[in-house]
Amino acid sequence: MIIPNKAEKTLKKVCSKTSDHQVQLHHCELDADKGYLWATNGHIAARLKVATDDSDTSGPISQESITAAVAVQKSIKAKDAQVIANGSLAIPHGPSFPRPETKFPDAAEILNNISDSKETFTTTIDAQLLHDLAAALSKDGKAGKVKLTFSDHPGIEVTNKTENIGILMPCRS
Repeated sequence: MIIPNKAEKTLKKVCSKTSDHQVQLHHCELDADKGYLWATNGHIAARLKVATDDSDTSGPISQESITAAVAVQKSIKAKDAQVIANGSLAIPHGPSFPRPETKFPDAAEILNNISDSKETFTTTIDAQLLHDLAAALSKDGKAGKVKLTFSDHPGIEVTNKTENIGILMPCRS
């Protein structure tokens, strides 16, 4: 499996931390047939497109192996970071790791259920602008939970537990 550029940082943001109790969420999951690498922390999930090799098999991929693959890539100035995912997780010119023995949640099924539902409304928003607005609305200047209210008008109402209110304008797709 070829790891996409900057994927290691993305996956670290999405995967559950090792201090969390859900061990199955500390690792990613490779779908070798479709060429996807999944990550989740139970609240968010990400699916990244990866290039797989015929020898790669579906199953858990440890964060440790991805981090090692990126480190080896940088040290030997290789074009891509790679993990050979079959019986173990082998890094070309680097270490090998055992495959984690965990059961990853069926994120693909959840995505399919969302995709199969009736679409009533879509919009494109700038996540950085939403983050900045959430921080501006908070009491301490830190982004937190916000409520998005969509209507038939173009602006999206953004509120939180304070009396503050904001408007986020959709982006052109």
